Amino acid sequence: MTELQLLEAIGMLDEETVLDAEQLPAKGKLLSLRAGRFTRQISAIAACLLLFCGTAFILRTGGSKSADYEPTAPDMTPTEAAGGLATTTAAPLADTPSAEEPNATMATAEATTYATTVAAATTAATTAATPGALTTTRADSFPIGGSVTVPPESVWVYTEDFNRYGNTPLALDIPTVLNWTKLTVNADKAYSESDVAFALRDGRLYFDNLDTAEDTFGDGTLTRGKDAYYTVDLLNDDYMKPVVAGKYTLQYDLEYTNAADVKRYAALITEFSDDRQCYSSFHLRIGGTANHQIHYYGAWKDYAYPDPATDLNPAADDPTGAEGTPLLQKLLGLDIAQHGDEMNLVDIRLTVRLQWEPKTGHHVYVKTATMTDFVKVSAPDPRAVGTQYVGWDGYAVALKIGGAVEGYLDNILLWTGWGEPPASSAERYQPTP
Repeated sequence: MTELQLLEAIGMLDEETVLDAEQLPAKGKLLSLRAGRFTRQISAIAACLLLFCGTAFILRTGGSKSADYEPTAPDMTPTEAAGGLATTTAAPLADTPSAEEPNATMATAEATTYATTVAAATTAATTAATPGALTTTRADSFPIGGSVTVPPESVWVYTEDFNRYGNTPLALDIPTVLNWTKLTVNADKAYSESDVAFALRDGRLYFDNLDTAEDTFGDGTLTRGKDAYYTVDLLNDDYMKPVVAGKYTLQYDLEYTNAADVKRYAALITEFSDDRQCYSSFHLRIGGTANHQIHYYGAWKDYAYPDPATDLNPAADDPTGAEGTPLLQKLLGLDIAQHGDEMNLVDIRLTVRLQWEPKTGHHVYVKTATMTDFVKVSAPDPRAVGTQYVGWDGYAVALKIGGAVEGYLDNILLWTGWGEPPASSAERYQPTP
């Protein structure tokens, strides 16, 4: 058992501990991941070699791609549309994952790695496009079994502005009203039990995961502040699978009101795996920094890379700009050397836009309510280790409350393609049976 697994098993593993561990060189992290599990996987690997002898295969340890995989992130703006209708056929996977469990009982069991055999890359079968539609293919590396019909662009997949609900008092069961589901440690392998209180206020969803002296909710026995996860029931694996096979845009509004420290956040997480251990996340912290990462079985893998030339590193906190321009300066024009320890985003209305490309991941844009245009703040970089982890078998969308924080979520919009939001009368997504 690794040190991180031990901390996780006894309940002392938090996000910052994992983030610190992720500062190791990318190659070292992957070699360590592979070496640590090689011994107990040798028998399984040998069996796979015998079974699939003569078939082209790739052995992925811990879900990473082969070492020579170097995706190139597309250089597009939010207004450049992409998408279309295509039928693709992918080789099914022979994955048997076992997550590094978040509680002591499960964590003591030895986790197994993915042993994945992938047939030779297939070429998408191009079909006659509907009038005005573009024909696209998904990434060959993306593990979708069978045929998937990618919906055309500018189709509404999901909208929620909370305006149809009346105001409610703080309660723990508000996700039930919204048809969302709270994830638990035992049933869903969540990393902690949550006691987030929610309320619907003036057409916005208020979340309260912070105990304060003024807090009158409940009987005083709740200990809020732990990470919490809530799946959006409609945006489940089956519903989202064809959408994730192509390009899509997810956008939402966020406003923080208070937090325990400058690192706390709330975020909509995507490509959430069925075992609840893997997902993509752009977590915009209340202090004004952010991380754009893949969470993979207890570890964080960066999408972004600290290069001033690209200037797409939302985690940059060096006031000299050596790692790129700090996000705080991009959004509010503040010097991080003077304001880095302050809760700079309190009462600032923000809009986050994520644009997904199935071969490399999300491109991220952010704007404040006073800004006219979005600012691109992050993109997948082939030099970052996270791009090698894109392609696990996960598609769902969920809300994550990252620790002790309060604020509002509003105007959740999800549509196909990378264009601007469709008209309200635009076509609604209907998954192919």
